[in-house]
Amino acid sequence: MERKQCKFGLLLAISLFAWVFVPIIHADTITLKGGKSVNGSFYRQGDKYIIEPYKGAAFAVPVGDVTGIVLAPNPDSKQAKGHQWNLIKYQISRSGNLPSIVAMLRKFIAANPHSKSLAQAQKELIRYRQYQKLHLIKLGQKWLSPSELASIKHHVNQLLKTAVQLYAHGRLTQSLNAAKGATILLPTSAHAWVVTGVIDYRLNHLPAARHSFARALKLAPNNISALNDAAILNFKIHRQPRSLVLFGKALAIDAGNRQLLDNIYATLRAYKSNRKSLLFANLRRSFKSADHAMAVRLARRGLYRVGGTWVNDKVYKKVATKLAAYEQQKQAIQANYNSTVLALKSVNAQIRQTNVQINNLQNVIGSLQVQQNFLAYQAGYYDYGAQAALSMNLATLAQAQAHITKLQNQRIAILAGLANIRAQARAFQKSGPGVVLDGRQKMLFPKKIAPLPQPLAIPIHMHHVHEPTGIK
Repeated sequence: MERKQCKFGLLLAISLFAWVFVPIIHADTITLKGGKSVNGSFYRQGDKYIIEPYKGAAFAVPVGDVTGIVLAPNPDSKQAKGHQWNLIKYQISRSGNLPSIVAMLRKFIAANPHSKSLAQAQKELIRYRQYQKLHLIKLGQKWLSPSELASIKHHVNQLLKTAVQLYAHGRLTQSLNAAKGATILLPTSAHAWVVTGVIDYRLNHLPAARHSFARALKLAPNNISALNDAAILNFKIHRQPRSLVLFGKALAIDAGNRQLLDNIYATLRAYKSNRKSLLFANLRRSFKSADHAMAVRLARRGLYRVGGTWVNDKVYKKVATKLAAYEQQKQAIQANYNSTVLALKSVNAQIRQTNVQINNLQNVIGSLQVQQNFLAYQAGYYDYGAQAALSMNLATLAQAQAHITKLQNQRIAILAGLANIRAQARAFQKSGPGVVLDGRQKMLFPKKIAPLPQPLAIPIHMHHVHEPTGIK
């Protein structure tokens, strides 16, 4: 059994080594744990294999989950030369470039004048030349005219707008159906995958949302809404460092996007991973620079940042007053706490000093009592000078003991005061300043189909700030 395993491992290693030097133009078979087989291409990325099936979306698996790999024949081998027409057909099925397809067919016909597949190749060449004249475009495995593709794109845009409208009215199931219909009609539309991902996220279908955002980013790596939404999703599923990476890429592309900046603000405040990492520090530095520029721009419109959002001058002044009062009260509680701690330290120091004094007095009194007892036993009389000193020390000891009792009572009162201040501080923290500062992460739809934004001066999560009774 061990020999068989070693032999399999050697064959797998040889196969992987050979694969590195062979262009991926043929179908490999990858076997996974559980016996599942996938036909497609693959490559290694760190401790994972990225598998790209010929049907379906790409996915990643740990290296240990791959139990077998059977590579298709090298195109230069004798075995492959007997099946070159199959290889050409496979290459054509993977290509959407008509000049390249025509060139491949011409090359095959010229190199294989006696092939059994020559007639079929010539027929295919005529077909694809006709496609060139008609300027057809490949969508999936279908070739469409520009007008047909334009019609599909128009229909997809209508579906996406409908999906967004249904989403805004809370009709999430119908919204998701419309968005999924768009991905089926036009699987190359990054916008369709973004909209589908946002709806799935709202429905808490997190694996489906992650898949949709991955598809969108594969189609359009610099799509801001896809980067933003994927970052929020990764934060939600506890992949916070990955979230920072995606936000950092989005910020580098579109530093003037206000909602993106608000989302990054909320993310930085809520970040629970290593806040001392370079990843966190770099994003925070880039954010501060971009946010300062945004603050300058919005100040010209009379808008100012309050935590994770922006408000007008009137609201900003009310909020600033409320925050100032909150800060003043916080500082008063802190000052009271600090002075009480100092009082406790002072009492503790006095208790220690008095205890030392009591110990010294008890030692002196003990010595004098022994001396007097000895004289009384030996000579039958007392030393009146020593007796006076003993009486004085006993009186001093009584005073010290009374003083330490008073200090201990003071200490108990101070400790009770500290406990009261701590309770007050906890209640104060829970009450908050009455202004939301953390902000909320918000998914983004593509701009061309996004609903009209809320007015900046009336953000949803700060409505209570704008109410007459919210701030006095």
